[in-house]
Amino acid sequence: MNKDLKDYIIQMRRYFHMYPEVSLNEINTSKKIIEELEKMRLNPQLLKNNCIVVDINGNELGKTIALRADMDALSIEEENSHDYKSKNQGVMHACGHDGHMAMLLGAAKYFSENRNFKGTVRCLFQPSEETGEGANLMIKQDVLKNVDEIFAIHLWSGIEVGKISIGEGPQTAAVGIFNIEIEGKGGHGSMPHECIDSIVIASNVVCSLQNIVSRFLNPMDVGVISVGEFHSGSRFNIISERAKLSGTTRVYKKDLLESLPKKMEEVIKGISMAYGAKYTFNHKWGIENPTVNNCEIAQTIKKLKVKDAEFIDIGPLPIGEDVGNMMTLVPGVLALVGAGNKEKGIDNPHHHPKFEIDEDSLIIGTNLHIEVALNFLSCHL
Repeated sequence: MNKDLKDYIIQMRRYFHMYPEVSLNEINTSKKIIEELEKMRLNPQLLKNNCIVVDINGNELGKTIALRADMDALSIEEENSHDYKSKNQGVMHACGHDGHMAMLLGAAKYFSENRNFKGTVRCLFQPSEETGEGANLMIKQDVLKNVDEIFAIHLWSGIEVGKISIGEGPQTAAVGIFNIEIEGKGGHGSMPHECIDSIVIASNVVCSLQNIVSRFLNPMDVGVISVGEFHSGSRFNIISERAKLSGTTRVYKKDLLESLPKKMEEVIKGISMAYGAKYTFNHKWGIENPTVNNCEIAQTIKKLKVKDAEFIDIGPLPIGEDVGNMMTLVPGVLALVGAGNKEKGIDNPHHHPKFEIDEDSLIIGTNLHIEVALNFLSCHL
């Protein structure tokens, strides 16, 4: 990779970092991407909901590989002080999506200038990954039509720069969101025997839900049930009539998509009945598919030579990544490219107001995009 391309990738990342936009509002972001692709003399399509697709054809017909990057930022006020700090108040690229776009633009620029390959490289710029909606929005617009393989990168601050994690099988989890409301009977704090205490009931629910993972799931499976919100009460001497809970679930196995919420409701119903309370329970899989790497493709990629990088496998993470929805239709791989550097103080977790990446990871990730695509197209003539 020449210096001009390296500079371009870093320049693009810093531009996107300065002008972040939240999910389904990636309007100026998508305009900038279209502008850059057109400068490369490509013909990008801007679809509904800010989805972008562009095909780069080689000098001969062949297979098609899709390279995907997400575009949305988070509602976080940035606390970094560098020159390219976010200029959009209360919005920040705190998950690396600015880098994802920059790497894919870098790969697109490379392929636009080097067409000595057979087949097609399809670049997908996806909105709304953070809400779990974007992949399905793209799928509905047929962006995977005639695609034979898909590849995606997520920069990861928990991995040191120079390392690339690629595993086989499940890599990220299906993500659920749930809401619970307990309705008891309010009254005076000095006479609980005349009331049905929603706080006591909801507290029992919180504790009992944790037992599902340890006593209902197979010990070889992995699951998470976390209550993130608990709202109830208005005054110190009033027994609250209502309590509201919300939280998230995570699983890797598809057979738990139905059985886990079902078991949760059984627990909530049983506790509520025991206290004479009413309840409502709603559960939705925001990202309904775990991201599952194709084993054969993963093994092939790990044999590639990527400059300044080595392959590792840190195992699956309980985060959500909706590219898994695409991989239920087309075989593919999600790679985690190390972006952390403790020596430089770059080690804050994702979604942190001081999140940062080592920009050397952008060059490694772009090279990885290029090597994966060229290898796939050369092996499927």
